[in-house]
Amino acid sequence: MADTDFVTALVGTLQTPGAGNVAALKAAVTASINIASQAEAEAGADDAKPMTAVKVKQQTAAAKLDVVEVVTDTYDPVATDNQKVRVLTDPDGVGLVLPNDFPVGFAATYVQGGEGQITFSVEAGGTMNQADAFTHSRKKWSAVTAVVFSNPGGASAVWIIYGDMEE
Repeated sequence: MADTDFVTALVGTLQTPGAGNVAALKAAVTASINIASQAEAEAGADDAKPMTAVKVKQQTAAAKLDVVEVVTDTYDPVATDNQKVRVLTDPDGVGLVLPNDFPVGFAATYVQGGEGQITFSVEAGGTMNQADAFTHSRKKWSAVTAVVFSNPGGASAVWIIYGDMEE
């Protein structure tokens, strides 16, 4: 709807109040507002478009933290772990091998969900940096985050590992 149609409907409604004009005004207002789509709302793609209550709910639902329990003795992170939390549970411990080909900015948190520690290592070609050279989660419910700091050439990821760790 053109801006002039909106103005005409608004002026007509204000000059002649009545129930019949309310519907015309509502239609004119609705047609003149460019509301964010669901994809735009979830991505935060456009801060100039208003969102309805439904779009806000969709955006909030899309932003919820994805927490999944994984029961295994080894775990190889996958690209879809980005910005996720994985609870690794195995009574004998979990070996977690960080890939060398993940993009800069990849970040995931790994939680020791049982008595077995998580042991962090990196694929050949990659580098793992962490305080005091610690490589294990400390105890049950310890959380450790792994972030790709750089990846020159795309196959030599430099990881920063931080969180509740020990030797």
